[in-house]
Amino acid sequence: MADDDTDLAKLFENVEKRKSNALVDADRDAPGVAPKRYAPVEEDYVVGIVEDRGAEAYRVDLLGASVPGNLGALAFDGATKRNRPQLAIGDAVFCRVERTTRGGEAQLSCCATRGSKKEWMTGAATFGKLAAGAACAVASVSPAFARRLLARDAPVLAALGKHVKYEVAIGHNGAVWIRSGNTLDTIIVSNAVENAEHLDEAQVAPMVDQIVAGMHARTTLLVHGLS
Repeated sequence: MADDDTDLAKLFENVEKRKSNALVDADRDAPGVAPKRYAPVEEDYVVGIVEDRGAEAYRVDLLGASVPGNLGALAFDGATKRNRPQLAIGDAVFCRVERTTRGGEAQLSCCATRGSKKEWMTGAATFGKLAAGAACAVASVSPAFARRLLARDAPVLAALGKHVKYEVAIGHNGAVWIRSGNTLDTIIVSNAVENAEHLDEAQVAPMVDQIVAGMHARTTLLVHGLS
């Protein structure tokens, strides 16, 4: 157990150094450096948080974007004036960027343009309100890494699937909504996703293994300590 803890500590020490270096680099105005802030692009997927609501639309914080989003109250598959979702301030929502305005604000939609267009009432629509609770969380990565996560066979998502059952909604803005069967597994997924950005691909699976082993070991010790 001590060796596992030492290895885990060294791994996260290296991860934190890479994160610090990445933050320094992101502050430099140099060619080839990824921008710190997400700029909405039409047809991007985004995860945001409702920060204000009106009779006709919701204002959405796009979590890492330089501009807010505007989501129409009827911009959901199957929504009508009498039968539509009622979002609250603080709700997480998965949307599509429908268009951008001259000022840069994103006009959002929860209507699908391709694939299955299930109505919002079914709970199976692609876009819409995301679940909340102790077993849900929103992790934060760079927009560039979010695009890598959206590609097929992202190493960290594949490695996590061997240990835990979970769901994710990945936004091009770098926000990743996570839900699993319990709080511990959600913490594991969140930590692994955020750390994977700063590791070489070959290091990702061992990192996930160590996080899972470390978290489960600590939980077992806590349970035994309370019994």
